[in-house]
Amino acid sequence: MIRQQKAPLWLFVTIAVVVMSGMSYGTYDFIHRWHTRGDIFVQAEGSLLTFIAACMSVLVTLAFIYLTRRSVEAAQQANEEQRKEWEQRVNVSPKFWIGRTASNDWFLPAPPGTNALTPIGPIDGFSCVVWNYSDQSVLIEDICAEPADELIPGQKFIELNCVLKPHSDQAIDITLTVMGLISDTKNLHQNRRVLKQVPNQSSRLKLSLQYTDWQHQSVRSEPRLFEINFDRSVYPPILVTKALE
Repeated sequence: MIRQQKAPLWLFVTIAVVVMSGMSYGTYDFIHRWHTRGDIFVQAEGSLLTFIAACMSVLVTLAFIYLTRRSVEAAQQANEEQRKEWEQRVNVSPKFWIGRTASNDWFLPAPPGTNALTPIGPIDGFSCVVWNYSDQSVLIEDICAEPADELIPGQKFIELNCVLKPHSDQAIDITLTVMGLISDTKNLHQNRRVLKQVPNQSSRLKLSLQYTDWQHQSVRSEPRLFEINFDRSVYPPILVTKALE
């Protein structure tokens, strides 16, 4: 907390002395000219001083309105920032993205007349990194992965039911799900890693989370779009992931 420094006492005393000195000198000068030039001059000068005082009053009023408006706007902005900070602490909306995991060897089915699988090469795996940046715990129920093209079926759910503590993240392995979607392979098994075909050169997937917040409200997050490019021109093949939204 920042302490506000108070103005020193000598500053107020100096301002008071200057103001009183100016008022005393003005009063003495006004009385002196009154006796020297008569009542007509004094009336004219009094009217001029009244006009100047009215103008000064208008200027002071406008300055007061301006400063008051600035203070109100600053207070509203501070309240808005405090409200956003509070909502960020209370409202739960986990963020997520695709990460990489250790590589594994992948294969294609054996050619006709042979029993030997055709190796594709070691390919990095995929993980969905979920980050809970709020001050409340959240229950991650599942991850939904599906092709971005709605005409292509293949929606898959990864059941989790794991609790994320405040300000923590967790990486969930989604390698089998992603590889199955980009190669059109169903019932992909971890122990074999045999794909129906070579992964598509470019695929777009949508990921979304189903989670329950501390108020016991189950929410499906807005889907995020990711592009996965498969480059087989080098060995081992490279999979490049890019978030589009």
